[in-house]
Amino acid sequence: MKFSLTCFWIFLFVVIRSVSSQDVNSLLSKATELIEDKQYATANIFLESAIQKAGSLPELVCLQVENALENHLYHRNYISFYMLDLSVEDPVEPKAVLPASFLRYPDRLLEQIIVQNPTYGAAYKLLGDFYNLKLDSPMDSTLINKEAMAETVELVFQNYDKAVQLGYNDMIINRWLGNYYKSKNQFKSAKQFYQKNIESGFSDLITYYNLAEINYREKQYSQSYSHILKVLSDLPVNSLNIRYNSLKIAAMSLYYLGEVERFKKYIQECVRLFPDRQDAYLALLRYYDEKKDADKMEETVLKMLSENPYDLPGYDFLEVFVLKYERYSFSEKLFENLMLAHENSDQVMGNIYWYRGNLVFHQGMHEEAKKMWEISRSYFRKYLPKDAPVLKKIGSINQKTFTN
Repeated sequence: MKFSLTCFWIFLFVVIRSVSSQDVNSLLSKATELIEDKQYATANIFLESAIQKAGSLPELVCLQVENALENHLYHRNYISFYMLDLSVEDPVEPKAVLPASFLRYPDRLLEQIIVQNPTYGAAYKLLGDFYNLKLDSPMDSTLINKEAMAETVELVFQNYDKAVQLGYNDMIINRWLGNYYKSKNQFKSAKQFYQKNIESGFSDLITYYNLAEINYREKQYSQSYSHILKVLSDLPVNSLNIRYNSLKIAAMSLYYLGEVERFKKYIQECVRLFPDRQDAYLALLRYYDEKKDADKMEETVLKMLSENPYDLPGYDFLEVFVLKYERYSFSEKLFENLMLAHENSDQVMGNIYWYRGNLVFHQGMHEEAKKMWEISRSYFRKYLPKDAPVLKKIGSINQKTFTN
């Protein structure tokens, strides 16, 4: 549906003249129809005119706010939310159709509804959505005021929690509240909201994933494996990060259930999916250590550090492995190969000299270790500030174990 500017204002005039003769249900039906047709700006103006004639009925105001929060193309500092109509002629690439419409201060509108109708759950839900929108801002996390962010989280919680108390049952709200309690390690409350999604028949893989994660942390390995299978069976192909983490939960659950061969199958799938992530290798290495299979450990360490010579946990494991199994010649050959492959990487070269220094220190060659540590620092200083914490860590020999 396309509107010329003239037809648009004629349409608005007719709406204003006829609103008083329509009941709320017909107004909601017409507005919903416009929204479903992607006529977001027209729906906003239609609802605004209806509210002017019929009054600030909670159903009308909430639908207007919901349209603005979900369908705006741009907002100005969370004050004005701008909407456009979209042409449905090309469903693949809908085109915007002017004129634009906007809604100002949706949060204030909802607060007024709550004052007038304190038991209207949808208003609390939408006010929670408004604050949650701020949390989803793509702003660099290093620039966010963490105190203000924490306050916003609490505002979302208060409104979503109130909506639930008033009987509002929504998949996203249940998941959000589950995540809220999970982040505070209040697993009992978190599971109640995740379970509510499952019992309500909501098809939400993230709910199953979070429930599996909690089950795993509580050492309920059968339950964690059962829930994670649901995730893996229905997860879209492009959800790579969730797939990796799900495979790892499945693998570790099977490990603790004594299903060793299936554990290895899943953990190898993790390695194939993201060869540069060290944590899957480390899980496999701890298994081989239990079996005292040093040859398999060498093979796995070699692949891990060849794929990712940047992250330190892999080097920590290498150090402990070499000391425990006295594989010094293996480590020297590995370091030489890494130096040939990454001679232009200051970070990798810094890592190599750091851990070469650690290993010669353990062999009693303390002066040689100091020289290597200083070479390591010289590489890191090329791209790090002078007061970088890593520079102080180099040369600090701490007790390391395979459980780190």
